[in-house]
Amino acid sequence: LLPALRLGYIVGNGETAPALAASKSVSCLGLPTMVEAAVFEFLDRGYYDAHLKQLQHELDRRYQNCLNILRQTMPDSVKWTTPGGGPCVWLEVPQNVCLKTLQDRLAKRNVMIYPSFDSFFDKPHLNGFRIGYAWLPPEKMQQGLEILAETLHKDW
Repeated sequence: LLPALRLGYIVGNGETAPALAASKSVSCLGLPTMVEAAVFEFLDRGYYDAHLKQLQHELDRRYQNCLNILRQTMPDSVKWTTPGGGPCVWLEVPQNVCLKTLQDRLAKRNVMIYPSFDSFFDKPHLNGFRIGYAWLPPEKMQQGLEILAETLHKDW
């Protein structure tokens, strides 16, 4: 329905429903009744199909925009995935790029990256991070990627 919304359902009978409801309440520390009611109303009125079509069009547009900016700005040594779907691409920088240093330099310019340190059980075998293209408006994505490219060209 929309990125990061986690909402589902389970069917139970009179015997299992109370235990299921109690488990849900404990696991999420409450019931998001307002969100559930809003989503129910949205689906009940039949808005989902039109929303999905519009959302898919916008995500495709943002995905292509992100790839175009990467192609135009990144050094040749930087690689990225082209998954064709999902909310992000993986950006791989050369091994000589210290991700922590890059993260600190970009943060000073209000560009946030989250390196792969916590994505691996052992030493990371990839030197990179995700670029989330779904959330940011295209203008902000362009600004951030241009600052990233400028930093990589200048410092490495």
